[in-house]
Order: sequence, then structure tokens, then C-alpha cells
Amino acid sequence: MNSISTILRFSVFTSTYNRASFLTKVYESLLRQTYQNFEWVIIDDGSTDNTDSLIQNFIDKGKLKIRYIKKENGGKHTAWRIATEMFRGKYVLSIDSDDSLTPQALEIFNKHWNELENSNVYDEFWEVKARNMYENGRIVGNALPKDIFDTYAHILTYKFKVTGDLHGCRKTSVLRNEAKVPDNFMFEDKCSNFQESIRWFRAGKKYKTRYVEEVTSIVSLAAEDRLSSSDNKKIKKNFYNSLVNVIYKLHESREDILRWDKRTYFELIAKTLYVSFRLRKNPFKLPFEKFYILDHFFLILGFFPIYILYKIRG
Repeated sequence: MNSISTILRFSVFTSTYNRASFLTKVYESLLRQTYQNFEWVIIDDGSTDNTDSLIQNFIDKGKLKIRYIKKENGGKHTAWRIATEMFRGKYVLSIDSDDSLTPQALEIFNKHWNELENSNVYDEFWEVKARNMYENGRIVGNALPKDIFDTYAHILTYKFKVTGDLHGCRKTSVLRNEAKVPDNFMFEDKCSNFQESIRWFRAGKKYKTRYVEEVTSIVSLAAEDRLSSSDNKKIKKNFYNSLVNVIYKLHESREDILRWDKRTYFELIAKTLYVSFRLRKNPFKLPFEKFYILDHFFLILGFFPIYILYKIRG
């Protein structure tokens, strides 16, 4: 069942690290899907628990199309690199190893992709995004401007200030191009992940997203990223993840942020300084691709206040 020769409608992607105790919940939510033309692609980032035997048990049952690869620990972005080349579905949605899909999730995404495919604007879009809901029934984030809202990602985030992660279903072709994990990126050897939001915003500069208020994912309140190694290493890697994310946001979204959401701009400057201090790096010698006088000015202005905050917090 690991060999799939036909093109499917969807690929569901899960990256995992020592999450065997959670994966059954994902598996059962996939069994309950009201739309069944999909595969489940699982990349194991070097688990040391019983993930291998659990996934093999799922495969042996023969109820789902499952493709599974175990690799050395390297972080979620490395799992994405492998999975992106494996996807047989026209569209891809990811589900974390401790979350689950609502029974109608794939049916909802299929409905909206059908509508776009039958329109004259299909080529303008690269993803459909729906709602995440916590296990207690609370919706993640604030409401959309309309129940179905077509726009670019930076406009929704910075102009309309819609907060909270949404659950995306994306064109495989764009994941392999505009939204791919870079072949290399700054501080890659020190990071545990290249944050997905950077990739989504890159694709979102070129293509629109259809945002919908329907719920497709149930998010665990106890969620914790385990795609890393020991705790101390994890903390340091997470700071590098944050630093890379901030630098890319300042590079690629600064015009939109300054136009619609100046508060976020100042938060990014402050975060650049704070994380630099935590990593014992000179914030004025970070690998910015382009030097902006305004950024430099506010880095100087905030240097001592943020340094004092860093020393107070230890």
C-alpha cells in the first residue's frame, strides 16, 4: 500500500518526532473523513519511541493509503523537503501529530477547490484556509471580514488584522516552487525549523488565498513542538528559529507592516534585539540582505531599553 501510481485529490502530511502516543488520534480522524480520495504522508524525524511499529500497524490494516519514511533528526523543515517531493495529491494539507481533522475537513476543502476550479480566477489562487478549533470548542483567532473572503495573506494579516493560525490546503505545484523550503537559509545549522509562515507569505505575494469560516482542524491545547533534540538544545534552536523568522519578516513584509501595522514593526525590532542578546550576537551585524536606515535607527533607539529588559529577565 506504500506504492501509489495514481494522482490523488489530496495528500495529508504529518511530520512527527516521538509522538506515538498521539498518532492514533490523527489516524482515526482520517478514517472518519467523509471524502476519501487522499493519501497520508508521514515523515518520522528520527523518533526513538514505538512510532515505527505503530505506523506499520496502520499500514497492515490497509484502511488508508499511507506512505512512511523515517529519517535522521533534522527538524520539521527537513521533513517538508522530503515530503514535498513525495506528494501524489493535487492539493496538500498538513496535520500536526497531536491534532486531528474534523470529519468533513477534506469534503470542505474539496468543495471550495471545486468552486475555484470551475471559475475564471483559479490560477490566481494557491490555497484555501479554514478554521482551527481548540479541543474545548473555542475557535482559534478572530473572525474573518466575511465567511468567505478572497485576498492576499499580507492584506488579511496586516490590514484586516486577523489573528490566529488557520488551516491551509495548498496547491502541490506551488509548494514545490514559490512556497518550498529554501535549499539553504541563514543559521540553518543552528535552527530546528524554517518557519512555515515565511513560505506562506512568499507564495501569498503572488497568489491569493480563499479564507473560510468552516472548521477543519481540532488543535490540542497541550500541543508542544517535539521536532528537536534535548531541552537545552531545543531552547537555543527555538531562539534561532525566532531570529530567522524576524529577519525574513523585516526583509520581505516591511512595506506592508509599515503601511498597515506599525505596532508589529516595532515589535519585530524589539524581538530582533532581545533574541540577539539571548544568542550573544551583535544585532547590527546580522545577515540582513538589505540595509534600511529606519531599521538601524530603531535598533539603536531600542538597544539599551531591550538590553536592560534582557538582563532583568535573565
